[in-house]
Amino acid sequence: NGEINSISANRFYTQVKSECIKSGIFSDEELQKLYPLTTNDVSDSASLDNMFEFMLINGFDFFKAVRSLIPAPWQNAPHMDSELRAFYEFSSINFEPWDGPAAISLTDGRHIACVLDRNGLRPAKYIITKDDRIIISSEYGVLDIEEDNIIERGRLQSGQMIGLDLKFGKIMKNDDINDYLKSSNTYTEWLNKGLVYLQEFVDIPCSKTTDYVRENLELEQRYFNITQEVKNMVIEPMMKDGKEGVGSMGDDTPMAAFSIVQRNFSDYVKQKFAQVTNPPIDPIREKVVMSLNTSFGEIRNILEENPGHAVRRSLIH
Repeated sequence: NGEINSISANRFYTQVKSECIKSGIFSDEELQKLYPLTTNDVSDSASLDNMFEFMLINGFDFFKAVRSLIPAPWQNAPHMDSELRAFYEFSSINFEPWDGPAAISLTDGRHIACVLDRNGLRPAKYIITKDDRIIISSEYGVLDIEEDNIIERGRLQSGQMIGLDLKFGKIMKNDDINDYLKSSNTYTEWLNKGLVYLQEFVDIPCSKTTDYVRENLELEQRYFNITQEVKNMVIEPMMKDGKEGVGSMGDDTPMAAFSIVQRNFSDYVKQKFAQVTNPPIDPIREKVVMSLNTSFGEIRNILEENPGHAVRRSLIH
């Protein structure tokens, strides 16, 4: 349910950034025939597969492609290596996280990888055996394996990844992949030279407080559809008791476009989302895996890595 907004955004951003793609494999005319890279009539996993395949065909590194599309939680991870954080921050300029598929297996023929998304909503457990096998599934016990044949048991945590290099017969753990990613380019240097954090120009944020007296309060509340019910059932409990803003778990009123009565303008603009009974999720409760960071700058060719991509303005909430 929760992936409805995410995959819509991913497809939209892919379409927007396709305008600036320059490929060393396809001509501009051939690219126009390939567009759109993702379509709305397939699953979120299929859309991710389309984007991943397009990146590999155009020479994108396998592990960078995986970690650009499915990053580890990095914005609010205080113990993450600074160089690895720089890689993720640089990648976030070009790619938004694909949060729909939760446990993903990928391959380019030489490498095989399994990665969990940053929320870690699906289990992935692995077993490495003495006869050169690695078995990954959602639970242990899927296959009967002799205990004497098992070298190692493990599980992937949220945002972690494990890979195989079939050419050299090597298992690459999460730390091995991270070391490879952070050393592949001078991301820290690029960000230090190009990225400007806007909060550095604010002396003391939120240093002034005042009583908000509004002369036309009721009129302004009507503009934003704040009804008496919203004030009594949602706003007042939040102010007095610190309760969550979940006064209503559904809305059975007709859509504004089909209503026979006059509706406020704001009623015509609503977010499309899946209404379920799960507890609310937001960047306060889930700050380890979520962020409201925003950056501003020119959209560039996502198939290239160069210092120009880091010339941005960033706003951290």
